[in-house]
Amino acid sequence: VEVIRKLILSVVGSFWSNKGPMTIAVALFMSVVFLVLQHHYQPFKSRLCNQVQQIEMQCLCFVYFAGLLLRVQVAAEESEKGAIGRLLVWMVVLVLLSMLTAVGLQVNR
Repeated sequence: VEVIRKLILSVVGSFWSNKGPMTIAVALFMSVVFLVLQHHYQPFKSRLCNQVQQIEMQCLCFVYFAGLLLRVQVAAEESEKGAIGRLLVWMVVLVLLSMLTAVGLQVNR
């Protein structure tokens, strides 16, 4: 499932060369679909791995949503764009912290 998700997102990214709002919207839609599938099927044996995957996919959906907001220029002022940028950085930090926590918990078992 993970390989199919990455393949579809790669095809979507290369299908539209202008990387406009439609590209980001389709990638967001596909990410939400795979997030629902991942939540429903829980493909990993480890519950912790499934939770980390869900956090990662939720952050990815949020990043696509923020990218869509920036691309259609909903945030008109520079301070709003800066706030969205800081939020995106915190999302990346959250993913890294969750991965490090998961690795630490798996090692301690």
